Amino acid sequence: MRLRTFAPLLLAAALTTHSLPAVSSPLLLKPPTASELALTPEQATEWAAIQADAIAFRQSLLDELSAGLPVLADDLAATDADLPAIVQQLQSQALYALWRSQPIRQRRMDFYLSLTPAQQQQVRQWLIEVVHGLERVVAAADALSQR
Repeated sequence: MRLRTFAPLLLAAALTTHSLPAVSSPLLLKPPTASELALTPEQATEWAAIQADAIAFRQSLLDELSAGLPVLADDLAATDADLPAIVQQLQSQALYALWRSQPIRQRRMDFYLSLTPAQQQQVRQWLIEVVHGLERVVAAADALSQR
């Protein structure tokens, strides 16, 4: 199966877990800082809180993923492995993670809508850079999958 099939899911997941964290994303793209966006003190406080919550959420997802990988490997190694059931479980877990991220996504959207048009443009420009980074990741994964 080609990884291009997963491009929309990768984009949604990346934007959900990496849109506003204060640290670099796996693509090494830092979001605009509060000073670059010329945020008010109140906005800067909310920006920092959203970033902290996003980082904590991302870490919890990574911890859960890490803990689940040995179980997944064992399930796949079983002589009576039910691959359709395993895939369904993985899809359910991905959808559940996306659902759990909804409060952060909503806070981000509310925050974005509170920005001035110029500030919104800065955020969108950063998101365009994220999309281009994801395109490179997907292209690299696609190239590796054709070996």
